[in-house]
Amino acid sequence: MAFIPHAYATAGGFHGGGGGGNTTTNNGGGNTTNGDYEDSYTNNYNSYGNSRYRSYSSYNNSGSYVSSPFDFIFVVVLIGGFIWKFKKPTLRKSSYVHGKDIGNPGLEKEIEQTFILIQEAWDRQDLHSVRNLYTDELYYKHQKIIDDLLTKGLINHTNDVIVDGFSGYKRKNDETFQVDISFVAIDFSVNKDTKEIVQGNNMYRQEFKQRWTFLDDGRQLRADKIKELRI
Repeated sequence: MAFIPHAYATAGGFHGGGGGGNTTTNNGGGNTTNGDYEDSYTNNYNSYGNSRYRSYSSYNNSGSYVSSPFDFIFVVVLIGGFIWKFKKPTLRKSSYVHGKDIGNPGLEKEIEQTFILIQEAWDRQDLHSVRNLYTDELYYKHQKIIDDLLTKGLINHTNDVIVDGFSGYKRKNDETFQVDISFVAIDFSVNKDTKEIVQGNNMYRQEFKQRWTFLDDGRQLRADKIKELRI
């Protein structure tokens, strides 16, 4: 199992700050693996729910189904699980930022659009579609990560991305600036053949914060560097 360098990977390489843990174990040497290649949360949840349903369902003498208080509890838990799945995680770290005001609404919109387009392309394994949004160096780094993962039989997905805030905006020179982006996303890797989850999970958004450096020539923002920030 390959470890995604979190300095380059668009969603932080599973180092987010919330929204449910991943299912990996570290074997040293920079590699991570999940021994039985399964989403333990999903399987445990289904097993638990099914066993409760079988235990507490009942039938009357005519063979028809009779509801019990436990059935109602099961339904409530099930609905609550769906709500939790799509709920943005509770923020626990002061470094995570809400609000996108960096004093330039037009630039804020362009940053967010560029960021989202790159994330979506990464999720599709199709960086060529956003080649114009990258500098050469970062484009080839990201493409190499994707290619290396595919060689190992893996695909990394980053989806349901929501940008929550910008902070730390700093103009480095006339054509370069950096900004910290707080966002939530579902981030996981699958076996490319079986589609089984081998790292992360596809149930919960996690919180991430990254420092993106952009080149701005007045025509098109281009992502130049990405650094993961701990939250």
